[in-house]
Amino acid sequence: MEPRPWLPNLLREMSERFDLRTALRFAEQFGGRYLRLPVSAQPEHPVAEVMGVAVLAWLVDRHDRMERITVPKGPSRDRAQMAALIRGLTAEHRTADQIAAATGLHVRTVHAWKARLRAEEAARQTDLFRRGDAA
Repeated sequence: MEPRPWLPNLLREMSERFDLRTALRFAEQFGGRYLRLPVSAQPEHPVAEVMGVAVLAWLVDRHDRMERITVPKGPSRDRAQMAALIRGLTAEHRTADQIAAATGLHVRTVHAWKARLRAEEAARQTDLFRRGDAA
């Protein structure tokens, strides 16, 4: 099997157990978000519905009773292209997980973007008050 050091550990192991296409599809569908794992693989779980019960069973076994995991992203998109979308979804009061699902970004990246947006807004507000004092 070809080594895949460019993949995060979970996706690399998944590609070894199943195949690369499965790992990349999993990252595309669930990457960058939190994923709640059941105690045992059930066919109605979102992972089982999209990827199959075998993939879910493997995840449950691999994570040994962890309730929630952060799914790594595969090859990522250009974050700069996502800025306008993230700003819009943030303005709509979407959660970080909802934004991650809509954009394909990692939930941690979404949190970083939201913090950056808050800092930019605070800086703009400060500038408005400073300009008003100078007049």
